Amino acid sequence: MIKISVILIFLTPILLEPVQLIHFKGGETRLAFWLEAEDFVRQQTAAGNNVWTAEDYASLTNTQKNWIDSLSEGDNPYLTGNRASSAWGSNWEFATDLATNSPGEPAAYDFNLTTHWLSPKGTDGIGQRISFVFAPAYGSQIKRVKFFPGNMRTPTLWKSYSRPEKVKLTINGQTVTVLQLKDEMACQVFDIPMTATYDAEQEITVDVEILSVYRGTTFKETAVSEINFDGTSVL
Repeated sequence: MIKISVILIFLTPILLEPVQLIHFKGGETRLAFWLEAEDFVRQQTAAGNNVWTAEDYASLTNTQKNWIDSLSEGDNPYLTGNRASSAWGSNWEFATDLATNSPGEPAAYDFNLTTHWLSPKGTDGIGQRISFVFAPAYGSQIKRVKFFPGNMRTPTLWKSYSRPEKVKLTINGQTVTVLQLKDEMACQVFDIPMTATYDAEQEITVDVEILSVYRGTTFKETAVSEINFDGTSVL
């Protein structure tokens, strides 16, 4: 009898370390100023006030006007998109727009570090996915991930909530890599050595699955402030 041995080779995803850590510039006082400014605009917008008009602007206090003037100049460390002068450098927003995000979940893709995705109450987020569906990018492919782990509103909140340690990156159903995050309050930059293939006119679904976490000092829930991308062939 001839025995035939079949060897199965399971390809494990590449484990990537960040190639760069980008920390906040400035101290607690500067960050507190911008946080107050962001919260003020958010509250005014929710109340139906447009502080960007001359009429509403005239009714503001000097402190509030200073917030609006500073936000107008764009030098806000809490903003991550290229449209801010203090940009963290992502260009994917020029390649495509977000078509939708996971149902019932606030997107960790609003270019603002004062908001965040949070795992369901009482869970650490392990096994949870943050999903983004992008419109066709017409040839541009994701080449870099810029990950902002934790609740980055303040250093205290960042320590209080759990942060992702390892996450699996999947594009259009194909596992691309596993990101090994550092436990630091910083933008963590990963260069992707390979990418999933997709047609120029195909929607692009990006899934980020949390595999393990760094435990928070106060809360079990895991927070992610932002996940941004760089693409190929983007001016």
